[in-house]
Amino acid sequence: MGTIYEAFDQYLRSELTLPLRPQEAGQRVSLEVTFGTAAAVDESDFHWFNEWKAEDGAISIAAARKDGAYLIRFPGLADFTIDAGLAVVQVFPVAARDEGVLAHLLVDQLLPRLLNQRGRLVVHASSVALPDGRVIAFLGATGQGKSTLAAALMQYGCALVTDDCLLLDCRQDHVLALPAYHSLRLWPDSLAALFRGGSGFLPISPTMEKCQWIPPATSDKAEGVRLAAVFALSPPAGKADPTQPRIEPLRGAEATMALVQSLFVLDIDSTAVVQGNVQQAARLAACPLPMFRLVYPRSYARLNEVFDLILTVMATGG
Repeated sequence: MGTIYEAFDQYLRSELTLPLRPQEAGQRVSLEVTFGTAAAVDESDFHWFNEWKAEDGAISIAAARKDGAYLIRFPGLADFTIDAGLAVVQVFPVAARDEGVLAHLLVDQLLPRLLNQRGRLVVHASSVALPDGRVIAFLGATGQGKSTLAAALMQYGCALVTDDCLLLDCRQDHVLALPAYHSLRLWPDSLAALFRGGSGFLPISPTMEKCQWIPPATSDKAEGVRLAAVFALSPPAGKADPTQPRIEPLRGAEATMALVQSLFVLDIDSTAVVQGNVQQAARLAACPLPMFRLVYPRSYARLNEVFDLILTVMATGG
């Protein structure tokens, strides 16, 4: 039957072991995760409509659909199918079953996109609580340094909320952020620079270079946190490195687009999904939540300047 887990504000039952805290039976489950009954998914009649590429140009994710159902392919790793009701996921490992890799793909890549298809705003973002308790988030695409920035700020007394994925919910007078789970994943160079020896970090799997740290849970129940500010990381990877860190206000259409560009999206061809994403992002940008653009040099030695600048901005306008 599988184990029940909580991710964001959802309960899922999974035959795949996940890096989430198990929950008691009896919870209302909104997603079932099972292993496929065949060696490979039958992709006949599926129409391939989108690809996501890594910085080196290699395809990291491909998506196809058929009659409202989806096939999500992580080349060389696994295929996942999602039924038309967005309630059942089947896992088809490509080769020998590496549950660490499969769990990472499901929780950190597939689930955020599935929830967006259900109408939720889930963004690529790291998040920390400042020493005074206020929680801030950093929006950014893969490779822009969200995890490294969150890890660096932990060295200055900040507490980790999450390193890559937040569900944002605009309430009447504030924005609530819910992580899939509390974790920090770093490449070996960042791990060596920021955590001498990497105590507490473990490889996500024997086949992946990234290591992960999951802090001890303080509660069986995932709880949202009130956001005090959002910083959109800029410039994108590959642009000229700035000489000095700076922070600029983001408002109106710019703030809306920063949110839209940071979303996990499953079906980019769905007019209803695209319109819903823009409308929700605009509503969130209009909330009483300060948003900024953060430009900074990607240098471990300069991260203390970034922290000081963030504290100054939060003291005056956050």
